[in-house]
Amino acid sequence: MRPFRKRLLLLNPPAPAPVFRDCYCSGYAKGRLTVHPLDLQIQSGFFQDTEFHVEYIDAVQEGLSVREALRRIGSFAPEAILTLVGDVVLEHDARFLEQVRAMLPQCRLFASGDIARFCPQEALERMPAVDGILADFSSSALLVHLRQDIPSDLLLRGGHNGDCAPLTGTYEHPLPRADVIGKYRRQLPFFRVPEYYSLATSYGCPYNCLYCNTHCLGYRTRAVHHVIEELHYAAELGYKSLYIRDATFFFDRERALLLLQAWRRTRLSFEWICFSRPDLIDEEIAEAAASLGCRLIMLGVETFDDVCLTGLSRHLPRETTRRAFRILRKHRIPRAAQFIAGLRRLGSHGDLSGIQEYEAELMGFLSALEPDHISFSVYHPRPGVPRDSAVLEALTRDRVACERLARRVTRRFYVRPRTILRQIAGIRSLAQFAFQVRTAARLLFPPSPLSRAP
Repeated sequence: MRPFRKRLLLLNPPAPAPVFRDCYCSGYAKGRLTVHPLDLQIQSGFFQDTEFHVEYIDAVQEGLSVREALRRIGSFAPEAILTLVGDVVLEHDARFLEQVRAMLPQCRLFASGDIARFCPQEALERMPAVDGILADFSSSALLVHLRQDIPSDLLLRGGHNGDCAPLTGTYEHPLPRADVIGKYRRQLPFFRVPEYYSLATSYGCPYNCLYCNTHCLGYRTRAVHHVIEELHYAAELGYKSLYIRDATFFFDRERALLLLQAWRRTRLSFEWICFSRPDLIDEEIAEAAASLGCRLIMLGVETFDDVCLTGLSRHLPRETTRRAFRILRKHRIPRAAQFIAGLRRLGSHGDLSGIQEYEAELMGFLSALEPDHISFSVYHPRPGVPRDSAVLEALTRDRVACERLARRVTRRFYVRPRTILRQIAGIRSLAQFAFQVRTAARLLFPPSPLSRAP
């Protein structure tokens, strides 16, 4: 007779539009570019043994309605659920989880997500169906709790006082379950083989930018040999493309170079992309990344107004950004520039006046940088960060204008002959071409705004 196994569901719940809720960040996805929910992927590794029967439902990726998602959940009849929640769709998530609770009154619900991690007491009050909050998705706290019902600082429950403290030092987690990794075919247009594997080599962020809450997590790193082990695992699963999900890859320069050197010794062949900052790019880093198949580095530029950035605790001179793009261009690494739409100093009347002048200066700045891709975020106040910046408050008030600006500049950039030729030159397979055409159509002619009010 087969032993009884506890049924655990890893859930990305349905949403009114394509959203992401992972890595303690939430927002609306741009077109078809959806990513692996890293919280659920990493947590799956803690439940590898036969003690648990694990199911994974990504209702956003599948485009499930609330009714269909409830039917699928009820069919599995889990005893415990780890669900993602997001600040941008919190009311929708709360209503859905109430329906899950009504359908499965004995099931235990645990949440991971930005509002849960940074404002746990508010989350528990606004989502009464939730039994507890996983405060560190790289920890085994949920596994320990489900096995032994032992409270943990990393598994907050009703009545817990205080918020989650930033974490420091190192961390490790088991390799994720292959069935969770491979259940959904996720693609990005930057690779010869669009289907990709996600992994992280660090957790949190060491910087302190006022518009972001990732630094509230603290900053921790994984040992190089553990990252190399996961690279081997990705290769064994058949992946040729990697998405390194660190918030600031290359931050610890010496560790980054050691990792890239260890990677080279494996002789594993991947194409890969990552996030970083312009002030972390130098000749040695760029040369090492290029030699290992780096296909894109996404750099947080945010604005051409470096005085504005300094006021937001992001000290990034304009020339430093230009230098980083020149270095990457020299080493033939494609570049993506990420911006916060409309971000600039306030005018004399305390508002973000001069939108036409801003757009003209932005287009000139883009011509100087010569990125291969651009991406605009429309600012939304994130949970856990102070809301006392006049510039950010103005962005919140002018949200609709910023959405329109983002769509307009995106179209202007991507229909330029030089951008089109650069995109064509970067295509290296029929699969990549087909996916890039679909992505471009969604990006240039989105069916709905790039971002939405919560």
